[in-house]
Amino acid sequence: MIHILNLEFDLQEVLDYYNTLENDYQKYRWQFYDDHNNPAVIDPKNDVNKIYGWGLQTTYHDTEFVYHCDLDPHNEPPEYFKDTPMVFGFFDKIKNRFKQPFRSFVHVFPPGQYIGKWMPTPPPHVKIMIPIIMNNSYKLTVHGPNPVTVIPEPGKIYMIESTHLNEWRNDGDSKIAYILFSVPLEYMDEMLNFKGKL
Repeated sequence: MIHILNLEFDLQEVLDYYNTLENDYQKYRWQFYDDHNNPAVIDPKNDVNKIYGWGLQTTYHDTEFVYHCDLDPHNEPPEYFKDTPMVFGFFDKIKNRFKQPFRSFVHVFPPGQYIGKWMPTPPPHVKIMIPIIMNNSYKLTVHGPNPVTVIPEPGKIYMIESTHLNEWRNDGDSKIAYILFSVPLEYMDEMLNFKGKL
């Protein structure tokens, strides 16, 4: 299932945060293939050679190490994650609204990039996705007995259940960008009852 949380926020604040990363934090940016610790394990069904992003939290002692979204192992629980220099502004605000957020990143998908189908790794969690820049051809799918596909919209916060295969595809002609982090599954009901504004 994919849920939309009842939390409002200032979209311009998110855009300002993203633009600051693009303009001032390039030294912390990872590229999917170039910074992967073992590119040979990347499933050839994926088109990920142009995907890039920033690690907002890391499991490494050196919080300035360029932390990749797919570094192995990447199944540590929340207590292993530390903030990187990219925790400021909008992300700092949203991070403090959720309980025990971990595996936090900004992902940028140029046109034609694709990840899936894959099963999210432990510990049990849901993913929180905050679209920053989108197009009408970016699709997020959660498979299972009743598959769900959405075209995410900026200004909304999505909660993605991780009990079934996920698939992420940008078939548009422009890049998309979003914030993505995990929250322990035990807080799912609490998040479904969120109300208010950040």
